[in-house]
Amino acid sequence: GRIRAIDVAEVSGHYYLCNSVIGTPSWLGRHRERHRHRASMRSRLTFALAALRAEWRHRPMRLRVALDGGRSVRLWTRAISVANNRYAEGFGLVMARARLDGGELALYVARRYGAWWWVRLMLGIWTDQYGGRVVFPLTMLASAASTFLLSYADNFYLILLAALGLGLAGGGFAVGVAYVSKFYPLERQGAALGFFGMGNVGAAVTKFLAPWVMVAIGWQGVAQVWAGVLAVVAVLFYILAKDDPAFAARKAAGIVPRTLKDQLEPLRNEQVWRFSLYYFFVFGAFVALALWLPQYMVRLYGVDVKTAGMLAATFSLSASLFRAYGGILSDKYGARRIMYATFGVSLICLFMLSYPATDYVIHGIEGEIAFSTSMGLVPFVVTVFVLGFVMSLGK
Repeated sequence: GRIRAIDVAEVSGHYYLCNSVIGTPSWLGRHRERHRHRASMRSRLTFALAALRAEWRHRPMRLRVALDGGRSVRLWTRAISVANNRYAEGFGLVMARARLDGGELALYVARRYGAWWWVRLMLGIWTDQYGGRVVFPLTMLASAASTFLLSYADNFYLILLAALGLGLAGGGFAVGVAYVSKFYPLERQGAALGFFGMGNVGAAVTKFLAPWVMVAIGWQGVAQVWAGVLAVVAVLFYILAKDDPAFAARKAAGIVPRTLKDQLEPLRNEQVWRFSLYYFFVFGAFVALALWLPQYMVRLYGVDVKTAGMLAATFSLSASLFRAYGGILSDKYGARRIMYATFGVSLICLFMLSYPATDYVIHGIEGEIAFSTSMGLVPFVVTVFVLGFVMSLGK
């Protein structure tokens, strides 16, 4: 190897080689150092709770930063970092610097620095270390507790706390995918994950049943009933499920779990980022449409909330039941072909749904020709059913 000189940075009399950070990460870093040599479950749980507590206690800072040329900017952030030479930017470049002797400092500001980054990180680490059989039911129990808490929320802060826990349900999907895929060989994982994804049919069941339950016992009752069912399912899952083969073999051999650096290694592959963009549409758009459809039909077509819920369930139902079929098609014909078909048909359906009722007047030779276009309730429901079907193939 070759010995080279590198830069040593200085901020406020403190010398360092990598970064000087102000805000929540510095507090978490000190907490991590105190527990670095403790590899127990308790220490990791302590760190996770400390991360959430830091997000709650450490409010965003209001700063004024003086820049070169006499300019200054005002910032509202939880974290600001002065890096010794700037980081490289681009796909797969995670915390990488092109050089360490450039003689410059780079300022990085966390514009959207929230607790969810830490929550997802801890879920991923725990799944790899303790297996989905443990992490999955814990995630479900946390979501159930938050759902139950929502029924008693009487102020804004309690609603925010309940919403934080409800979001864990999305993290549970990532845990489940990692857990299920390890039971099957690569050529059968498409079908396996498709059957697992059929669990989204619960969204259709909710849209169908929740309006009736809400009318009968109120929205608080809906939250309490759903929380109870989720808690029962979590307990049953822990009792009936078993450890995935990879985790069981690693546990029996006493092999140390992969490090966080190893887990982030796939981010260097551009395909990972491209696939995440695809999933952003097929699943993110599904969630958005599932939330939007009931109120849209109530306001546009004048149906009551129970009817709107049942009609919207056709979208959630078709977007969930056929996920297994999409996995089978992907195993047989390749995911790329299925994805292209999904995007093509979805584009047509979304254009039809987004086109507003319009009156046209054409000035012809023998006079004006007037006509109008609009989509009635039945064609609307059919279109969203088709849209849900093709989106389920892509998921």
